[in-house]
Amino acid sequence: AGPLARASRAAVATSPERARIVAELIQSRFDTLMLPGRTGSAGQARPVDLDALVEQVAAATVSGFAALARHPSVDVRTRAVELLAGRPEAEAQRAMAEALRDTDTNVAKAALASVGRHRDAQTIKAVAALLQHADGWSLRARAARALGRVGRASPADETTQLVDGALDRAALQDDYALVREAALRSIASRRGGEAKPILVRVAQSDGEPRLRALARQLVDEMP
Repeated sequence: AGPLARASRAAVATSPERARIVAELIQSRFDTLMLPGRTGSAGQARPVDLDALVEQVAAATVSGFAALARHPSVDVRTRAVELLAGRPEAEAQRAMAEALRDTDTNVAKAALASVGRHRDAQTIKAVAALLQHADGWSLRARAARALGRVGRASPADETTQLVDGALDRAALQDDYALVREAALRSIASRRGGEAKPILVRVAQSDGEPRLRALARQLVDEMP
């Protein structure tokens, strides 16, 4: 594992093409190498611990992929973000927050797909800003769905307040019904019974009949 982690770190630093190969190996959990893995073959005394191997290589390459997340090529940035998405390291989360502000929507969408795996305040703040300010309605809708996956702590928690406030504004004020719908569903899934006041408000005031009906349905489904 040690030599492979060092070789992978060097490969990621050498070229985007070698970085792509390393990313594919990590994301496939090294299945393509046909290593004797978690079960091992009959009579094998020391099967390879693939989980530990993948973790060691992935951790060793975080810095390299964080650098590639700022590469001029959109494809390279997107692949780097996809690899960093599942990593808990602060460096990886900083790169994710930067990716959410990327000028190319494909990079931002790749970052949004990972939101919720780690409750990182910097990343969540970037998603909330995207929900409020992104030009494209589809990106705002993705941001609303991403915030719905963020774990909820106590109502006094700063991150909880940030997410709740961003979703409430989107549900009440966004110009596009599909964004308001995404925000409504996220509010209901995150807050449970505590979501009832905002849902009732939408049921009474939204200009889209379909959304008023959805809000009433979500209220009726609450225990």
